Amino acid sequence: MSRHNLTNVTPPPDELLNLIFYEDGHLYWTKAAIKEKPRRKAGPIGHVTPAGYRQTLISVGGVKRHFYLHRLIYWFHTGEWPETVDHKDQNKQNNRIENLRPATRKQQEHNKSSRGETNYFGVNYNKENKTYRATIAIDGKQQIITGFKTPEMAALHRDILATLFHGEFASLNILNKPFKTTHDKAAGIKARAKFNALIESVKQP
Repeated sequence: MSRHNLTNVTPPPDELLNLIFYEDGHLYWTKAAIKEKPRRKAGPIGHVTPAGYRQTLISVGGVKRHFYLHRLIYWFHTGEWPETVDHKDQNKQNNRIENLRPATRKQQEHNKSSRGETNYFGVNYNKENKTYRATIAIDGKQQIITGFKTPEMAALHRDILATLFHGEFASLNILNKPFKTTHDKAAGIKARAKFNALIESVKQP
């Protein structure tokens, strides 16, 4: 009797490579694979889960296993099966190979796009002193920087820390976007200069 295995600990067997092909961010069954099992359809493999990822069920040695399509696509191109596979642009359904990269779970946690009431990642309003604060995890510890007059300033300061400590996996608010006005640019340059001392203090054990 077949059973369902929901883990992604190990990759599928290499023979699957002969049954699928990749095109524009999707995997498809080959004509031979469809002929072998008519229930396989000609369209993109998989369905979108409630969590937003595309997933499929594949029978491997009599055991049915669920696989996320972004993991299969990365494996299909590289032959590697890393701890996790991250979407660079944070779009869970953009499974183009150029948008995928290997990551640890910690790195993947850094690359999140959830935003609160301020519409900036890691920034919220402190009602007690009527200022904004930036929150960021550094080496597993939550750091909170308070006292910002605007959410934009808190977001920019957080971006600088995220760039320094999270690297390419940093979730950015402002630094990855062009300044809209010369005033924004001047404020940004001033904030970066002023923040150097704070960055060094955060680095201290």
